Amino acid sequence: MKLLISAFLSTLTLSIMALEVPRQYQICQKPRDCIIGKGDICGCLAGGTGVPLNRLYAEDRRQDLIRNSQSGIICAQVISNHKTCTTKTTCLKNRCVYKK
Repeated sequence: MKLLISAFLSTLTLSIMALEVPRQYQICQKPRDCIIGKGDICGCLAGGTGVPLNRLYAEDRRQDLIRNSQSGIICAQVISNHKTCTTKTTCLKNRCVYKK
């Protein structure tokens, strides 16, 4: 029961920390333009989530998340295995997306 509650709170926390990605951050020309960027303040390298975006905007995304985050957030020191972190990205119709 404690594990279920912990998982629920973790998911709730991540969704609160997430921030919509500006469309311009996902514009691409070719598949190698796209990476998995931070989906939330923690990102894939710290137990969070990812989002497909153009590599040129990775730092802008990180700064957006920092500006909009709540103070006191502590990220796990573990690489996330969330599907948004493990799915490959590509450029489809000039937009960075996850491969199917």
